[in-house]
Amino acid sequence: MNKSLFILVFIFSSVSIFGQKFQKVVIENMDGSTKTGLVNGKSLSDSKEIKFKTDENSKVEPILKSSVKSIDFYSSNDKIYHIDNIFLTNEKKTKTTSEWMLKLISGYYDLYIIADYSFDKQGNLTLSTDYRVGRDLPEFYYFIKKPSEKYADIFALYSPSPTYFGLHKILKESVTKFMSDDKALVDKVEKKKLSTKNIEQIVKEYNEYKSAN
Repeated sequence: MNKSLFILVFIFSSVSIFGQKFQKVVIENMDGSTKTGLVNGKSLSDSKEIKFKTDENSKVEPILKSSVKSIDFYSSNDKIYHIDNIFLTNEKKTKTTSEWMLKLISGYYDLYIIADYSFDKQGNLTLSTDYRVGRDLPEFYYFIKKPSEKYADIFALYSPSPTYFGLHKILKESVTKFMSDDKALVDKVEKKKLSTKNIEQIVKEYNEYKSAN
């Protein structure tokens, strides 16, 4: 994990939770059309819809999550946070769900993180730990997906807790499964030269490897 994201992950303040309610956005719909306006960032936690307004004085318009492909959130200092509506399936591929995921890297594999999202008064995004699976320890889920594919795959888990065991094993299995042709990269992960603290670097290195081969 790079330094900027590491800092971002550990900013937990009441300002970020109770800050600006509606955020400037550009929404891309599943049909390719776009819509500019404001979205309540907290409504990303709703499993069915988001709260949208065309401007500060307009009425709230619920938009079905299923109709949205992605949302670009804009901060007051021109940062853009791209959040995609990503589809997932269970192991037996008998059930499909979708989750809002923040895109971290684009390339041969796009890398995403799933967490709880909130915005401060300047519109800066804060990631907080995801407890939705019922665990007591803080954890962040990383997914990868080729741009041409519909579904994302779990790639790694990260936790700042020193008592959360087994995370490197998950990462090593994923690198072996999805990146086996890059022997040097697999070796680095197996020898723990790269770990769950280097998830972005791992995906960047593999994308660079694919570009060069």
